[in-house]
Amino acid sequence: MFSDLVSVAGHIYKYGINDSLPGEASGKVAINLQADEFNELIGDEFIPMINKGGSDGLQVTAYNQTLSDIEAKIGNRGKAGQIIGNFNNLFMLRVLETATAEFFINQVTPPTARPPSPRTSTTSSAPPARPCWSLLMRWAYPGASTTR
Repeated sequence: MFSDLVSVAGHIYKYGINDSLPGEASGKVAINLQADEFNELIGDEFIPMINKGGSDGLQVTAYNQTLSDIEAKIGNRGKAGQIIGNFNNLFMLRVLETATAEFFINQVTPPTARPPSPRTSTTSSAPPARPCWSLLMRWAYPGASTTR
């Protein structure tokens, strides 16, 4: 099935939607593929489709539970990484597998915020306690002072 989609998308890319026939439509059209539990659908033919299909107008939205499902179906960790690497956007919802969660966490850039600068002020009453402040500071700035 995927090899047929690659073939059709390539034909549309090369010749346009009308295949040089007279008519109003010309150029590329979007082919939207929604694949739920897509690890059950993929094979080696999926790699060129996801790799080059975007320029042919092919838009793939794939839904899957874990990265291990993809690796198990393909039988090769490198090819599974190649498939995941060719998706433009990855979204994570609830993840139960540690390897999948770690993959997504490693895609996120660490925060680049600066610690707050010291300041002084006077008040007639003590400010309310902020128990989360020290936890946030310890997470964002390990080794920094957590007192305000």
